[in-house]
Amino acid sequence: MRVPFINCVSFPKMVTFLIFRAFCNRYDKRLNDFNFGTMIRLRSAEAFGEHNSFFGVRVQFVAIELARNREGHNEVFRKLQQ
Repeated sequence: MRVPFINCVSFPKMVTFLIFRAFCNRYDKRLNDFNFGTMIRLRSAEAFGEHNSFFGVRVQFVAIELARNREGHNEVFRKLQQ
């Protein structure tokens, strides 16, 4: 998965959904409210906005943002806060 830019059109596909559901269920006991809804940024270099977000579940948000942090895609915002 390319984490700098998420293509939300590919998420609803049934195969993707089934694979992702199995992934989510592994975190049922590890992450509080793992399946609660949350907004996820499409493009990591931009802030949340009407055209830069989609609705997903919390474990999906955590997984995407962890991958973005590990690859350094959120450095833009870290530099702005300093």
